[in-house]
Amino acid sequence: MTPAARLQATIESLSDLEESGNPASHIVSRYLRKRRYIGAKDRSTIRNSAFDIIRDQFHLDLQIRNAGAKPTPRSRALANILIGGNSLDEIALLCTGHRYSPPKLTEPEKIWLLTLTKISKVTAQARPNWVRGNYPSWLEPELWRSFGGDVMSEMVALDSPAPTDLRVNEAKANRKQVLKTLHSQGFKAEPTSFAANGIRLFNRPAITSSEAYQNGLIELQDEGAQLIANLVDVEPGHCVIDFCAGAGGKTLALAPKIGKRGQLIACDTDSARLNKIKPRLKRAGVRNVETRVLTDDDAWLTKAK
Repeated sequence: MTPAARLQATIESLSDLEESGNPASHIVSRYLRKRRYIGAKDRSTIRNSAFDIIRDQFHLDLQIRNAGAKPTPRSRALANILIGGNSLDEIALLCTGHRYSPPKLTEPEKIWLLTLTKISKVTAQARPNWVRGNYPSWLEPELWRSFGGDVMSEMVALDSPAPTDLRVNEAKANRKQVLKTLHSQGFKAEPTSFAANGIRLFNRPAITSSEAYQNGLIELQDEGAQLIANLVDVEPGHCVIDFCAGAGGKTLALAPKIGKRGQLIACDTDSARLNKIKPRLKRAGVRNVETRVLTDDDAWLTKAK
């Protein structure tokens, strides 16, 4: 994809988000999933651009209003690349109106973008708290009641990109082997601080297209979830029931620990979520998991009680 096409895709995904009101991760993923022609690197760039704008939205909106314009998905995307270092001429070259590129800049847009270049940059410390923390201004009193003097550090932490953590499938590999493989393939990775089989990636790479992922050596799972699975303290031969299995992350983490003689029963009330475990089980080589969709009058559950 061209830079212009990536910019247009970012604007379109942000527009979908604004219209739907659903979680951003779902909307952006759905947008990209519907466009299978978009390559892995372009998907990563578009996703990162969209989330950078979401995380900086209150700052962007403040700057856009100060420049005399209205915040919209398009104006936020344009302001983001202008503040990020692109010149007005460079933005105009991206907005050609050709296929897959954003429409040409209008005269009002040129005026407010030019104004934005002339507005003196406000240092981070001089911005209002709700801009620095990226939260609605009306929420500030409640946040101060809840967090007191820690409100800014808490909000900045919540607004920061989550790390990409992996869990090594100990039935197929060990962490040392996987780290060596990932490093040889150019991935920046290191062991997690607490989870024994965890690996932390940097720069949000397209790990799902890697051989290690495709062959079931690793699974995406944050370190906190891995620690919870470890706290269950299962042993080989145990029978374990996961009553809120979802897509099966913790079920998969427990499977190598109970071994072939053990059994796992993954339960959930949402069949669509539970069905996502099936390709993961196959990839991981796990065969001792039974799935059950729970209902209010579930005979199996009643009998088990």
